[in-house]
Amino acid sequence: HKDFFFKENGAHLRWETTATNIFNHPNFSNPGTDITSSGSAAVISGVGGVNGEGTGDQPGARAFRMALRFEW
Repeated sequence: HKDFFFKENGAHLRWETTATNIFNHPNFSNPGTDITSSGSAAVISGVGGVNGEGTGDQPGARAFRMALRFEW
């Protein structure tokens, strides 16, 4: 973030930017660990978090958000 101060009345403007998945690389799920199944052992079946499909690093494209906030 960056703050811009105006001296006459104490007001300031704040500009901030946030980004997710800035390098735009996939976050793969953990591979299958069931060694008794010949089709799913060590197979990565999708993208998702390192702790499962719904947690950890989420899949998706690069995203940015900008905001301006004026306080007085």
